[in-house]
This record gives sequence, structure tokens and C-alpha cells, in this order.
Amino acid sequence: MRALLLMLAALPAIHSQCLSDNDAALPQDPNSRLALFEGQQRFTLNILNHIIEANPTENIFFSPHSVYNALLLAYFAAANQTEASIKKTLALPDNETKLNTMRAYGVEKYFQEMRSVNGSESYELSSANRLFISPKQEVRDCMKELFKNEIAVTDFAADPQAAVKTINAWVAEKTKNQIKDLLNEGSLSGDTQLVLANAAYFKGVWKAKFPPEQTRKEVFYISNSQNSLTTMMRQKKHVQSSDLREAGSPRP
Repeated sequence: MRALLLMLAALPAIHSQCLSDNDAALPQDPNSRLALFEGQQRFTLNILNHIIEANPTENIFFSPHSVYNALLLAYFAAANQTEASIKKTLALPDNETKLNTMRAYGVEKYFQEMRSVNGSESYELSSANRLFISPKQEVRDCMKELFKNEIAVTDFAADPQAAVKTINAWVAEKTKNQIKDLLNEGSLSGDTQLVLANAAYFKGVWKAKFPPEQTRKEVFYISNSQNSLTTMMRQKKHVQSSDLREAGSPRP
């Protein structure tokens, strides 16, 4: 563990003047990982509230972790007012520096990669971000080096359709071909300057598998006045349960 922390702490030292006059001289804030975690929690609740307001009766599946990490990458590459706006959206503390956030991101990314490599017999989970950016946009060389796996200079103006194929190929690779055509031929143009992409893959094994022959159509109640016929899985099993309201938790 000590070797790991030393390695991660040395990362910004490769380019000692990337985010400040001397990145290597600035001490790492031990609370940065907590600030990043709390920021993601606030962001998740904020975006969930907006989604519920916009789609009060719809079933929405989204990954706030994926959205947050993709925006983090944009935050690292941004500057001036754009940087300030993204930082506010990410719900990071005003006094939290980009350097400390980047270091905390590096630690979390390392542990995520280790979990993906080591894997599990019961599930497989991976997530990746990439910033496809036009060569017309200025990105410091040190940022390109630090995030060489996340930043890809892409000439949209020269061939937007080739850019579509490049991005779709990356997404297909990261999702094990579960998502092959994220973008269509008209998604990008020669004026496109940036595409921020996230790809997540999850495959899990049920601890108690549902017998396929017991799956059937049943009524699903959306609200007191709305319902629909949907496919539902069924099984009979003795399971433990608990009413959390007894412990003082609010009713969902």
C-alpha cells in the first residue's frame, strides 16, 4: 500500500508545472478523496431530482457514477469560466484545488482498475471515459501525457464519419459489443469540437436465479391511476427481510 501511494503521489511530479507553478511542491490533502466522494453524492441526488421532475412517470436507468467521472475528465481539461461552471456542477468544495481532485481521481481510478483486473466469480464491472477532442482546441501537453488513455485528439473537420466509427469502435470494445452504434452517421459534423464518452459494462450472476419458465405477463402499477402489462420474473424462496422504518429510517 505504501508503494502504491508513493507511485500515485509521484504522478503529478512528471510534469511539475501542469496545474500550478510547481505541482510536486504542493502537499496532498488527505481529505480530497472524501471531498470527491461527497461531491459525487450531492451530484447524484441533484441529477436524480432533475430527472424525476422531468420524467415523473417514466422508468429511467442511468449511472450517476459514469456521468460524474466523465464530467471530471472535462473539468481537468477545462479552464477559466468553463472550469468554474463544471466544478460547481460536480459539487466540489470551493477551496478544493484541481490538483488535489486529480490526485484523488487517480487513486480511485487505480482501485477501480484493480477491481476490474482481479474480477469476481459473481460479477464483472468496468467503466471507462474518453475525451475525443478536436486539434483546434488547446490542451496542454502535460495533460495529454497525464491522461493519455482518456484524451484522444480527433480531427472531426477532416472526416466526421471516421470520427463516428472511431468513437463507436471504442464504445463497442469497452462494452464487449453490447453497444455497437452509440452514434449514427449524422451525429457529428465538421464543426464538432469535443465528444465526452463514457462506457460502462456490468455482468452479474443471480445468487438465486429465476426459472425462465415462470416468467409471465402481469400488471405493473405505475401509479394509482396508471398501469401497464409487463414481463415479470417469479420464484418462490424463503428470504430474510426487515422493515427499516422500525430503525427510524424514512419511508421511501
